[in-house]
Order: sequence, then C-alpha cells, then structure tokens
Amino acid sequence: MKLSRRETLISVLTLTVITLWLFNAFLYTPKKKEVVRVKEELKTIDEGMNQAIVLRAEKERLERELQVIRERVRAYQGKLSGEQNFSTFLKGLAAETSRLNIKTLSLVPKEKTGGPNAPLKRYAIELKLTGSYEAFTLFLDRLKEMPILTMVDQFQIEKGEKGEGILKVSLILKTYFLRGGKV
Repeated sequence: MKLSRRETLISVLTLTVITLWLFNAFLYTPKKKEVVRVKEELKTIDEGMNQAIVLRAEKERLERELQVIRERVRAYQGKLSGEQNFSTFLKGLAAETSRLNIKTLSLVPKEKTGGPNAPLKRYAIELKLTGSYEAFTLFLDRLKEMPILTMVDQFQIEKGEKGEGILKVSLILKTYFLRGGKV
C-alpha cells in the first residue's frame, strides 16, 4: 500500500510535530527549569560573596582598630610601673622640683586605693611648693613626660609672701602603679 503524496506530507508533518512536542516536553523544558534553578543558586552564591566581602572589610577595619588599641595599652603599660617603684618615683619628683628651683614645702602621699586583688593601685600625693611661674610651667610640662602615668587632680595657686614673681602652689597628683607589674 502506497501512500499518496498528500498523505505522506501529512504523516511527515504529524511526526515532526509529535517529535517537537516530545523534545519540548521531555528534554527542553526540564533543562530550562534546571537553568532557572542554577541561575537562582548563582544569585544566592553571589549575594553570599558580597556579604563575605563586606564582612572581610569590616574584619580588617576591626583588626586595625584593635591594633591601635593594643598600641595604646602598651603605651600605658609602659607608664604604669610596678608598685615597688613608688618610693623611687617620689624621690624623682623631689629631684625634679629642686632642678627647676622650686622649693618643696611638703610632699605627702595621702591615700592609696585599689582592693587587694585590683590590678592597679592609685596613689594621691599632696605637694606644697613655692617658686616662679616659669618654673611651675616647666614642672607641669615635665609631669606629662614622666615615665609613670601622673595626673594633676587639684591645683591651687596663691601669691607668695616673698618678693615679686614667687608663687605658692598646692596640688594633688594621682598616679597609678601595677600590682605585680602586670595588668
């Protein structure tokens, strides 16, 4: 049985349409869904990478800040001497006043604070001095440069009894010392 030309053409077109439909239904559409799924995964991975970049930049910034803080702590630890050096500090303070031609009327350690387990002990030192204005400005500058952390807590200036330019100064210094030499 031979098919006519028209029947052959219809048969070929029908087979072509069925083949295209089968290709689309079983091969192309699942691949398209897989491509969409892969694109979504890539988008998720890309967002994760962006977050990782932001977190890395934040980590580097925090590391830089931590380094600055560590350097500050090292600088302060250098200025916090062990408690056994307190008498040496007082002698150095007295020597500094005499070098600047400041007469020390009294140098009295007043109070000591810090519990038995506290890493730092704070001492208050009351000083009564007489001298010139220039000598006192140099003395205050030298306090900043002392190897031990020293702060002026109270400062009072009065006109001295003798001659012009002599001042009477009362001040309380606060200084900190490490217990056992470590913070």
